Amino acid sequence: MDGEYKFVGSKEVIDKIGMDGVKMTINSDIESAISTQKKQGNNVPFILEYTKYFYKAEINGETVNRKIPLQGVKLIGDIVNGKKMEVKNVEGNIDEDTKKILTESIKQFSAIDTDFPKEGLKIGDSFDVVVPYKQSTQMGDIEMKMNIKYTLLKVEKEEAYFDMLVDFVMGDKNVKNMDLSASGDGKGFLLFDMKNNYFTSQNIDMTINLKLKTELLTLENTSKAKSVITQQKIK
Repeated sequence: MDGEYKFVGSKEVIDKIGMDGVKMTINSDIESAISTQKKQGNNVPFILEYTKYFYKAEINGETVNRKIPLQGVKLIGDIVNGKKMEVKNVEGNIDEDTKKILTESIKQFSAIDTDFPKEGLKIGDSFDVVVPYKQSTQMGDIEMKMNIKYTLLKVEKEEAYFDMLVDFVMGDKNVKNMDLSASGDGKGFLLFDMKNNYFTSQNIDMTINLKLKTELLTLENTSKAKSVITQQKIK
């Protein structure tokens, strides 16, 4: 995720909080892989492991490294009824807040209930899906909706290649007592196993713009995130 924060307000207020001319940029790159085990009843045990994690922040050109030992962390749980992912345990040397964020991200990921057409989809055809999306901030959770447009590009060896276009829309419930606006977009691709009715790879680049207004100050934030997920075929 790349992020830039901008504080807008009167010189008196900016000087008081010490944010005059402050520019902060955050860079991170996260990748994960999901492996599954044999199906047990209606559940499929899974292990999600973070295989890559990079984080660096710069404040007015000065590098600030935040050490979060996320690489190698594993989330263990079940895929219930082929859709919902329930995390039972988190393995790794991370604090409770980080565990909570990771668990919440899995809930959002499994909420993407994409019903791919079983037949009749030709090369170049598209279909749309609406997905709830939540971004956590220090001020509270910001709820949005992801409108995703899938376009079939090609089919090779029972695997379908889809182009993805994402449009973010502000949700109805957000941080209380705040004048908040948000928008965003994204693009990427998805590989879908037609035989097993399961996607094997998803890669998305997203940009989200937030603006928070108070009586004295306006905070503007633009963040860019890259999500890469690979999965085994369910056994």
